[in-house]
Amino acid sequence: MAKQPPPLPIEQLSMRELMSYRAEAIQAYALLEFGLNKLLAALLETDQKASGIVFYKITNARARNDIMEKLLHYRHGNTYNLFWNSLVKIIRCIDIKRNEVVHWHTSAREETVRRDDVLIKTRTFELVPPNSYWRENAGVITVRDMKEFSKKCKFISDCAIMFSRRLGGKQTQAWLDTWQQIFLTPAVYPPLDTHPLYPNYRGPDTPPQS
Repeated sequence: MAKQPPPLPIEQLSMRELMSYRAEAIQAYALLEFGLNKLLAALLETDQKASGIVFYKITNARARNDIMEKLLHYRHGNTYNLFWNSLVKIIRCIDIKRNEVVHWHTSAREETVRRDDVLIKTRTFELVPPNSYWRENAGVITVRDMKEFSKKCKFISDCAIMFSRRLGGKQTQAWLDTWQQIFLTPAVYPPLDTHPLYPNYRGPDTPPQS
């Protein structure tokens, strides 16, 4: 009887690790909702507790965005159209991805690869659509996707909070010099390195005092 070759070593991303990143992604979306509620409070000219009574009862994300858009036009006309229209487009993509992160199922994908002339079996857990076995080329959500999703949620949340500051009260001239032009132009993700929320952003150098 032929001798069986030894089993290949396995490098595995465990399901527990995947669930950890999934939890972080859901928490990041909750942080985004916090920022949007803060923006709603500024549009309603009330505090976050009062706006939260309304915000967290709106289960339809599209309806929520439409309500804020109508309030923005009511308070400020078309002044911030470029910024808001581009921002809400990003938010809609986030809303779709959030539903996938919450409702898709975990699945293990195994591959055999050669590393340093040694065959290694890899097993990676991913999220797949519940009906993926009915579809060819069904998409997947990887850990990398969820990390990027969390970063995008944080960026949009911070944008919403800063926008709420612009709409909700007085700011210093230095603050306006940094942010006002941002709110008059389209929002872009990933942000440019000139954006204050860019991870390695460096503000303009302050000229020396005479």
